[in-house]
Amino acid sequence: MRFWNWVLRVTIGYGQKSARVFGCLAIPTLVGRVLFGCGYLGGAMVPNQKEAYEAFEQKGYPPDYYPQFKPLIYSFEHCFPLVNLGVTDHRAPNFGSATKVPRTPFLGFW
Repeated sequence: MRFWNWVLRVTIGYGQKSARVFGCLAIPTLVGRVLFGCGYLGGAMVPNQKEAYEAFEQKGYPPDYYPQFKPLIYSFEHCFPLVNLGVTDHRAPNFGSATKVPRTPFLGFW
């Protein structure tokens, strides 16, 4: 019980400082930005539209008319459930064909 009291005090100030929750959600948003960005580079984030998906599978990138993937906005939209920026309407995870993990300079252990 003491743990939850501490969590409530630090995160939202027992309801008196509810704006602190935005700071608490910034951390998973930034972590998600890195993970979704790496997933996109590895081919795990694909277009939803059939023609764009087929072009993505053939060339490795979507057609020019298709909106560009923004991992920070995608992560923000998933961390804040009441926010809909339309990014999830254009992209979805592809669980079957992601076979490579991208090498990134800032994550040397990959």
